[in-house]
Formats: sequence, structure tokens, C-alpha cells
Amino acid sequence: VIAIMTMVAYFVGLEMSEGMASTMAFATICLARLLHGFNCRSHLPISKLGLTTNKASIMAFFAGFILLHLVLFVPICQRLFSITALDITHLMIIYGCALVPTIIIRLLKCLL
Repeated sequence: VIAIMTMVAYFVGLEMSEGMASTMAFATICLARLLHGFNCRSHLPISKLGLTTNKASIMAFFAGFILLHLVLFVPICQRLFSITALDITHLMIIYGCALVPTIIIRLLKCLL
């Protein structure tokens, strides 16, 4: 699911440029993998496990989230990683594409 949503982000970005496509794919896969860490904590749904039961996991998520956004928005990091500047619309698409796999996996855990 993460791969599919990464490709969706890539093709949305490709409508603008190849640089935007690779930036959106990079950001989507990074954020999706950070969010996937919450899915990997347990076979139980969050409602039974509790969101704050593993503070280290939450801190690691926020550290990765901050580092990703430094790469996306700090000019020297943008040049270092060959990142194209994003606008709010593309950032929201990235967030949405990265969140979909987590939602799908969470729903499956609730159903199974």
C-alpha cells in the first residue's frame, strides 16, 4: 500500500515536473514509513493498545517528521537532497498519500 501511494504522489507531481515528482515520492515514502512504525507496534488496534503507551516511538516519529521537513524546506538541505520547493497543495497531497496506508492497515487490524 505504501508503494502504491508513493507512486500516486509521484504521478501527481509529474504533472508539474520530474523534480516535483521525485520530491513528492521521496516525502511520501519517508512519511509513510514513519507512520508505519505505529502499525508495527502491535497486532492490536490503537483503541486497545493506546496511542501513548510507547513514548520512545512517538519521539522517534516526531524526530523523523522534523528531519523530513528540514530537508523539504531548508534551502541548503533542498540543494543537498535535490528537492523541489513544495507548495501547501503538494504538501497536503503528500500527507494524504502517506496517511492512507496507516488508515488501511489500522482498519484491517480492527476487522481481523
